[in-house]
Amino acid sequence: VPFMYYPVFYVLTAFVQGLSSEEAVIRAKETFIPLMKRNLLFWIPVQFIQFGYIEESLQIPFLAVCGLVWTFIISLFAGNAKKSYSDAEDDAALDNT
Repeated sequence: VPFMYYPVFYVLTAFVQGLSSEEAVIRAKETFIPLMKRNLLFWIPVQFIQFGYIEESLQIPFLAVCGLVWTFIISLFAGNAKKSYSDAEDDAALDNT
């Protein structure tokens, strides 16, 4: 699932934020591994709690809430790509002077 979900995530957020294809690929290369780490740190405990402690009739609502929380986390992590690229360009310009 992550290898289908994350490419779609990166393409859509790049489109919404007005990034070029090159910027989107660079952003994906820089953030994919940290994002996968967060993914595992979030979803492994969620699944442990779900199957160990949540009764069967409440598992779907529990996962829906967890999915909403995960979407919030991933959105915060993604942030404003345009801002981060312009900050990086400003830093590079200062380094060259």
